Formats: sequence, structure tokens, C-alpha cells
Amino acid sequence: MKAKKRSKKLVLNIIMISVAACTAVALLLTLVSSTELSSAYENLVEETLNTAAIQMADEIQRMYEGPWNLDEDDVLWKGDHAFKGEFIGALKQQTGLDYAIFYDNIRAITTVNGSPVGRKNNDTIAPSDIYSRVVQNKQTYYRTNYVVAGEQYSGVYAPVLDDNGNVGGMTCAFRKTADINKQIRRIIFMMIGLAVGCILIVIIIGIVLYRSSAHAMKNIVDAISQMATGDLRVEFSEDALKRTDELGTIAESASILTDELKKVLSTAKSLSGDVSDAGESLSDSAQQAAEASNQVTSAIDDISKGAVGQAESVQTSANDTANIGTDIEGIMDNVKELGSYAESMASASNRAMEALDQLMSQNESTVESMRIIDAQIRSTNDAARKISEASDLITNISSQTNLLALNASIEAARAGEAGRGFAVVANEIGELASQTQEATVTINGIISSLINESEKTVQTVKDLNSAIEAQTSKIESTKNDMISMQENVASVSGSSTGISNRVDTLNESKNGLLNVISDLSAVSEENAASTEETTASMQELNATFEMINHASSELQELASRLNDEISFFTV
Repeated sequence: MKAKKRSKKLVLNIIMISVAACTAVALLLTLVSSTELSSAYENLVEETLNTAAIQMADEIQRMYEGPWNLDEDDVLWKGDHAFKGEFIGALKQQTGLDYAIFYDNIRAITTVNGSPVGRKNNDTIAPSDIYSRVVQNKQTYYRTNYVVAGEQYSGVYAPVLDDNGNVGGMTCAFRKTADINKQIRRIIFMMIGLAVGCILIVIIIGIVLYRSSAHAMKNIVDAISQMATGDLRVEFSEDALKRTDELGTIAESASILTDELKKVLSTAKSLSGDVSDAGESLSDSAQQAAEASNQVTSAIDDISKGAVGQAESVQTSANDTANIGTDIEGIMDNVKELGSYAESMASASNRAMEALDQLMSQNESTVESMRIIDAQIRSTNDAARKISEASDLITNISSQTNLLALNASIEAARAGEAGRGFAVVANEIGELASQTQEATVTINGIISSLINESEKTVQTVKDLNSAIEAQTSKIESTKNDMISMQENVASVSGSSTGISNRVDTLNESKNGLLNVISDLSAVSEENAASTEETTASMQELNATFEMINHASSELQELASRLNDEISFFTV
């Protein structure tokens, strides 16, 4: 990789960053300090003016007694004392501040030249916010940017009390806003000067440090750059090696690294030649061994193919014999099942014959029972017809009785009171006749239904007799078929016994053949397995030789590349 061209210098960059940081910090501190000092100075001015105004108000209240008054000539009085400009003029000389005294809200005396006083000028009236805070609320009040005689002032107004504790006026201590701003600007310029001085000192210190470190840094950079080109014939200056800072550590470490690299490169050059020779020798040996191994592998492959073919043939014979054995076992199982089925069929046919005999006997009993049932049903049907005739007779009798009861009721009604008892009896007889008639109607319905059902039953019995006769014929035919089946089952049982004996003999022969093939198959499989293992071992050996040959080639290539890389350095 090519070295990048760099034009910047580390030490100079560090010093420039340090100077920039110090400059930024100095500017920030100057800004913050200027703001804080300006605020503090304004607070100090406010406190000074506040103290001066309150002190003047207290002195007036303490020294003079009596009420406040402003006469027609705009002279301010407190009791018998008239206030004139000399009083506040002396205070101005002592403190350097301007003062004013107000009567109520009228400016009566002031130290500001050109500022009007008294009632004759509207400019002498105090602003409403000042008057409200000081006179009405008895509070001190700080006012900025207050225009007096065309100039802006900042001042504090304090209330002045009379002997009764009432506010009679105000005192004011004030100062030009321009003077305050001038002092603040002076402080800011002083802070800026200090910041610039600090920055210059830092720059000077940075230049000194840069000059003291630049030579050592240049020597170290030149030496390391020479090492980067592969030339290890470098020397570090004594000044750089004797330094106790990080530059001295870098120079000493780089010098030690150069000496160690020279030793390592000398050893590496010697070893790379030895490695190249050893790789070439190893490659030749591996090539010869691989050729011999390939010949052995070819011979073993031929043996392996023959052994595998023999093992496959034996295995095929074993499989065929095993299949024959399986078929024989299947035949034996089928013959056993056939014998079992023949025995079961013989037993079943015997049971069927017995069941048929019982069925024929029961069928004859059923026929006889059906004849008896038919006779009984016919007898029942005749009795029902006779009952129906008797019921019709009873119906006629009940009808006549009902007519007689009606006639008796009519005659009893004609007889009057003498026939009343007879009328009651006639009514009862009429009701009994009606009930008897209704009962006979019900009986006739039941008997009619019974006769219908009896006739249906007679027809059903006739049909059943026909079915039983047909069933008897089928049973006799089935019995003849069962006798023929018993004879056939006995013949099948004898044949299955003969087949079973022949299959036993065939199975014994199969077992002997299977044992011989099994022994031969085991030997063939062992031979095939041995040849396969030998072939696999030879293949692994060939692969190992190829890996050795490839590794030796790579080793020679690495040795050549190492020589090329080492040749980059000049020791």
C-alpha cells in the first residue's frame, strides 16, 4: 500500500488547537465577565445613589424642624430654615453626585446647571411614576434614562418626612448615564486587553514549544518514513532519544524496533532458503510415493471388483433361497390353515345337520300349532258374529223400552199429582234405555272391529301356512346339500394332509441349501469388505500424497513470496 502524502504537522496542529481553545475560552470569559461586571457596576451605582438620597433625606429631617413650605419666590422652607443651593452644592463637591430637593412633586433646588426649578416651569414637575412610588407609597425609587436639562441621568428618589411623619417632598441623588456607560466601557476594554494579553502569552508559549519539539518530531518522522520504504539503515538523533516526553518514547521504541526487525529479517532470509529446499525435496518424495501407491491401488481395485461380484452372486443366491423358504413357509401355513378350515367346516356341517334336523322338527310343530290357531281364530270369529246379533237384539229392546218410558211419562203428566212418582220412574227407565242403547252401539263397534281383525288374522294364518310349506321344502333341499358338503370336506382334509407331508420334506432340503449358501456368503462378504477397506486405505494414502505434494508446492511458493517480501527491506 502506498503511503499517503501528508502536509500537516502534528505539533503545530496541537498548538494551534490549544491557542484556538484558549482564545475561545478567553473571549467567553471576557464576555461573561463584562456582562457580570457591568451588572455589578450598575448595582453599585444604584446602591451609591440610594445611600446618598436616603442620607440627605435623613440629614434634612434630623437637622431642621417645622413644616415644609415653598413660598411665592420658589424658596423652599422647613420651619424657619430656607434651603438654598449651597447646601446641596457642598454635597456634590464631597460625593461627585448631583442632587435635587422636591417640594411635593415640584423640583425646588438642584445642582444641575440649566435645570429649571419652582412652580414657574412645567419641567419642574416630577413624573407620575416617581411621585406615586415615593410620595404616595413612601418608597425609594431608582429611575434610569431620566432626561434633565437635555441629558440622560440615572437617579434614586427618597421620601422626606415632616414632623408629623407625612411626606412633604423628595430628595434625589443622580448621575449622568453617559458617565456610568463610560465606566462600564472602560471595564470592558480592560477585560478585552487582559484577554488579548493572555492569548498572546499562550501563542508565545506555543511557538516556543513548537520550536523545541519540531526538530525532534521531524527526525522521528523522517526515520519512520525511511523505514516505511524498506530501508532499515536509519539513525535517530541524540536529542530525540534523550527527550523524556512521548516523542522520546516514540524515538526509543522505533530505534529498538529497527534493530529487532534487522535480526528477524536476517533469520527469515536464511530460513526461507531452507524451507524452499525442504519443500522441493518433499515434493519429489511425495510424487514417487504417489506413483507407487497408484499401482497398488489399481491391483487392489481389480481384486475388489472380483470379490464384490462374487459376494453379490452369493448374496443373490441366498436371497433367492430365502425367498423359496419364505414361499414354502407360506405354503405350509396355508396347508395348516386349509386343514384347520376343513376340520372347522366338518364340525360346522355336523352342527348344521343337527340344526336342520331340529329345525324340521320345530317346523312340523309350528305347522301343527298354526292349524290349532286357525281353528281357534275361526271359532272366535263365529262367536263374535253371534255377540253382534245379540247386541242388535238388545238395541231393539232398548229402543222399545225408551218409547214405552216416553209414553209412560206422557200418561203420568196427564194424571197430574197422582202420576208424579210414576213419571220419575218412567224417566229413570228412559235414561237406562238410552244408556243401554249407547253401550250396545259401542259394543257393536268393538265387535265389528274384532270381526275385521279376525278375518285379517285368518288370511295371515293362511299366508303363514303357505310360507311354512315352502320353508319345509327349502329345509329338505338344504339338508341334501349339507350331506354332499360333508363328503367334499372329508376329501379336502385328506388332500391337505398329503400336501403337508410333501412340504415338510421340501423345507428340510431348503434349510440345508440355505446353510451352505450362508457360509459361502459370509466368506465372500469378508473378502469384499477386506478389499474395500484396503482400497479405501490406498485412496486415503493417495489423497495424503497429493496433499503433501500440494503443500510442498505451496511451501515453495510461500518461501518464494517470503523472499520477495524480505527483499523489500534493506538491512
